[in-house]
Parts: sequence; structure tokens; C-alpha cells
Amino acid sequence: MTLDRRHTLALIGATLTSAIALGDAVTHGLTGQSSVFAGDSGATAWSEIGGLVHGLTYAALGWVLVGERDRFATANRFARVLRLVLIPTFAVMAVAFVMVGPILTVTGVSSESPVGATYDVIGTFVFLVMILGSLLLGLALLRSHSGGVGARVLAAITPVLAITVLLGFLAPAWTHPGYVETLIHFGVALLGVGVRPDLTDSVAAPATADQASK
Repeated sequence: MTLDRRHTLALIGATLTSAIALGDAVTHGLTGQSSVFAGDSGATAWSEIGGLVHGLTYAALGWVLVGERDRFATANRFARVLRLVLIPTFAVMAVAFVMVGPILTVTGVSSESPVGATYDVIGTFVFLVMILGSLLLGLALLRSHSGGVGARVLAAITPVLAITVLLGFLAPAWTHPGYVETLIHFGVALLGVGVRPDLTDSVAAPATADQASK
């Protein structure tokens, strides 16, 4: 299985962000404290590095979705719409982590200020859109051959999200968005990977024929 540049970069980013997120989840679960990469840890340099890694990863994930345009042409309409929703979502996340976040840190804007509070609200909303959009995309692509390995990884968000919510009641210290975030990053990074060309062609052929007849 050969990976192109966009999938390779996205997988590298997914590996790094997952290590950061899951490391923070374990640290919080064991100690009740955040890791050095968390924004509330007080370790500004490390948290900014973590933010930069996340931002570049989101940019790479958006690149994967842009590059998979032709493959999504064989998917159902709902999946195509979700792709168009997630591309700007990842773009906003990338800009937030790479540019806006560092600017707010350098200028000393706190989360208690109107600007900081607004930034947090918008960030939370976009993050939720990313989770819901990725979850639905995985489910929408399960019956299609165009999603590859990534579709199955994204579909796993549903049970993992349910377990995360359950942890909120049984073991709150272990509740962390990093579990779902890991699946999102690897799932999108692997979209289109592992698709059998013969299946893709068999799905694409009827669509091409329909377009030619119109």
C-alpha cells in the first residue's frame, strides 16, 4: 500500500497529535493534572509547540479532504456535503492553532477577557462541528468503497464517544476528548487509503455513464 504525500504528512501529524492528546489523557487520569502540552499547564513554550503541531496537522487533514475530491465523487451526496463542511472546519482549526492562539498568548489576552471568551466559544463550536462531521462522514462512507480504511476508523468514533461519556460518570478524571480526536485524525488521514481500484472503478463507471447520458 503506497501513500501519497498528503496522506503521509497527515499520518505523521495524526501520530504526533495523538501522542500529545493521549499523553495528556493518561497524565490527567493518573495525577488529575494536565500535561505540559495543555494550555492550562502553565508551560507556555510546550503548549505552543503542541498547538503548532495540532495546527499543521489540521492543515494536512484538510489537504487530504481536498485531494480526495475525485474519490468522493463516487460517494453519496451526504458524504460529499460533509466533506465540504469539514474542509473549512479544518482550515479554521489550523489558523486558530498556528496564528490566532499564539497571537493571543503573546498579547496577553486571557480567557476571561471578552476577546478570549469569544475565541473559546468559537473554538468549542468548531471543535464540536469537527467531531460530529467526522462521525457522520464515517457512517456515510461505510456503504461506499470510496472511504477506504479511514471510513472504518471514523465510524469507530460512535462507540468511543459513548465510552468517553460513560467515563464522565464512572471515572471523570479519565474523560478526555483525546480519544475521539485520535480517531478523527487517523480516520481523515486514511481516507481513500486501502481502496481497491477495481471496486472504485465499478462504482465510478455507472456515475460516469449517467453523466454522459445527460
